[in-house]
Amino acid sequence: MGNGAFQAFREPGQPTYYGENRWPVTADTVVYGILYGFLTIAFCFYLTIIGIRGADRLYIFVRVTISLFIGAVILICNFGYGWEYGSVKATTPYKSFINEQVKAEIGLKVGLRGINVTLRGLPQTQLNETINYNERFSWEWTQGKPGFDEDAGKLNREYRAAQSKGLPYPILWAVEYFTIDEGNFRYGRYYRLAGWYCHVAMWMAFPLWLLSNILFFMVIRYGAYFLSLTGGCLLLSNVLFASVRNAVPADLRFQSKALVLHYDWCFWLVLFTGLLCEVLTIMILFMDLRFPEEIAIFFGIDILQDYEDYYADPAELGLVPPKVIAGTSEDAEGSFLRRSSQQEVCALRKRTASSRFQRSSQRRPLPTPRDTERLIKGQTKRASELPVYENLNLTRYGSIGGVLEK
Repeated sequence: MGNGAFQAFREPGQPTYYGENRWPVTADTVVYGILYGFLTIAFCFYLTIIGIRGADRLYIFVRVTISLFIGAVILICNFGYGWEYGSVKATTPYKSFINEQVKAEIGLKVGLRGINVTLRGLPQTQLNETINYNERFSWEWTQGKPGFDEDAGKLNREYRAAQSKGLPYPILWAVEYFTIDEGNFRYGRYYRLAGWYCHVAMWMAFPLWLLSNILFFMVIRYGAYFLSLTGGCLLLSNVLFASVRNAVPADLRFQSKALVLHYDWCFWLVLFTGLLCEVLTIMILFMDLRFPEEIAIFFGIDILQDYEDYYADPAELGLVPPKVIAGTSEDAEGSFLRRSSQQEVCALRKRTASSRFQRSSQRRPLPTPRDTERLIKGQTKRASELPVYENLNLTRYGSIGGVLEK
């Protein structure tokens, strides 16, 4: 075999051999992918906002930013490994068949679908190698049978695979706490149940968030109701995670030091977003009842779509004085038939929302039908439930032609 450039680093008759190139995981690709998707959508919306004039530019910016923030939190915290976190610096054994100990920082992150264990040397280069591990173990979603065979849970099977792979002792010790299912050592079982219930609540919040965005372009208060349900599901996920997880706090021992878990950024971010949804719901409902025109302008919808038109006889509503006709009943009936053929109707307009909490300056005198005394004295209907007519004439007449009020 001749010599040449292609013969470099080759053994006679063997292919090129490259040494092991170990590289730890430095980022959660799922979380970063979701974040990248929402940032792309936000960037597209912000580009279109440039061509909008006036205050509508600010209104759309606020609506898009808040809505995308809520949606991103729902998905990122559902898939993220940041519900609980703990770390400890300790000197521990490193691997099997190695007698020396290493000084390292062990970190543990708990998510809804599993745990993430990190091991970083202090310094990273020890025992002629770089100590920087990042391993993920999943439990979604079955508990499985005890043991480590094919019928066991996913976490137990991945733990056995990690043992066969020869991962460092600190990582195996941290995962082993979640594989034991006896007595008070049921961390894996309870964290898996908490993650499952929280996962269901988070997925329930996602379609509610989508429906709230759609309904804000139709009926504002209905969109606010669904936004409140979205916040309720987020707060429910916090309650479920905090209550279902193991009552005994996780205390992982490494030599003489303990790794204690605490709530991390996913838990607090979901709590903040849930409270934000409830506060926004209260503000939107208040504005819709007290300042309907202003909130309609903010959401960019037609205020007239929230009104209903009603047509009635002016004499029935007391808007014109009724004519008293002298004579027999046959004459009165004939006069009524002649008048009904050319009768004018009164167009009234009312809001479909309840008028109980509307701004008092928008109230108008309520129409008085013929049975005024029965309606008021008998209280067959509460005054707060009667419609508020926006275009009603202030002058109304009674059944005998007298002016009732102005």
